[in-house]
Amino acid sequence: MLTIDKVITHIMEPSSDRLILSDACMSLSDEVNDMLEHKISRLFTSPQKKTGRIQEKEELTALLQEWKNQEISFIELSHRLTTHIFHAKRKYAQYHSGDMLMAELVYEGQHYIVGLDNSHSIAYTHQLSQTGETTAVTIENCITLSPSMLKKDAAFFICVSDLEVSTIETKVEIEVKKCCFYNDVIFHLNAPASYREAIHTMNKVCDDLIDEYQLESVDVKGKMKQVIKEQLEQEEPLKPEEIADMVFEAQPLAKKRFTQELKEEGIEAAIPVEHVKVNKADRVQRIKTDKGIELIIPIDFMQTTDYVEIINEEEGMISIRLKNIHRITSK
Repeated sequence: MLTIDKVITHIMEPSSDRLILSDACMSLSDEVNDMLEHKISRLFTSPQKKTGRIQEKEELTALLQEWKNQEISFIELSHRLTTHIFHAKRKYAQYHSGDMLMAELVYEGQHYIVGLDNSHSIAYTHQLSQTGETTAVTIENCITLSPSMLKKDAAFFICVSDLEVSTIETKVEIEVKKCCFYNDVIFHLNAPASYREAIHTMNKVCDDLIDEYQLESVDVKGKMKQVIKEQLEQEEPLKPEEIADMVFEAQPLAKKRFTQELKEEGIEAAIPVEHVKVNKADRVQRIKTDKGIELIIPIDFMQTTDYVEIINEEEGMISIRLKNIHRITSK
């Protein structure tokens, strides 16, 4: 259950050094409120979410503590935090324009500050109203706000009770290095890899080891998919060492390298899977031959020769035999 209390919108255009801070919260229509609630609820359970605590950023911790102690208003908090983000974007050449929608809300009984860094769309219409020295920013055509995260979008959640921070974003290039702008630059979080990052890294390391040790790709990748699927179904955290034991059982050197390389990428502890569901891609294995033939086989069938058998022929060719089939249909 999510309830939005306040939302304020600021405009950031780092390329032209233009920051427009709103002095008033938005008045949300039922349609826009429902859309934002739906979008933010989905982000809270995203497999991309990384959670940690602010490191080496005493000024941000102090700012959040001021707001928590009611020494500053939500609007002032949003001004100072957005200004800090804007200057960091300028400093590290993150020049794409966007809106910072900052919300104060309650999610499942917990109080949060949420920031949505939304890239501008051509269809956006910003309405700026000026009353004396007061500026108010609203988004007139809110239907153009995407209900999901776009490539250049980012989000962060600050839990008021313990100031724990979560981020959702894609990596960007900063000083010739790929990193996460909010996780690494703004909040300096000591956050473990997200589920999606961990799976991506495991697949990459697995592919490298298959090439290096001349392993059977179908067998190794199939085992890894099967282990991950089973642990997701049981809602058990993914443990890199256990995955290595099962996938590289007969290859001790590859097993050691697998866990070592994951550790070097910061993937050592168990990976939470609380909100991760087994999707269609997780349940099947795709096989492609050098002749361009593609097969999609349920992962459970790959672990037994009752239905699928891969045969290494004497002349060096490979045969794939599908067994115990009652009928074939065309799709």
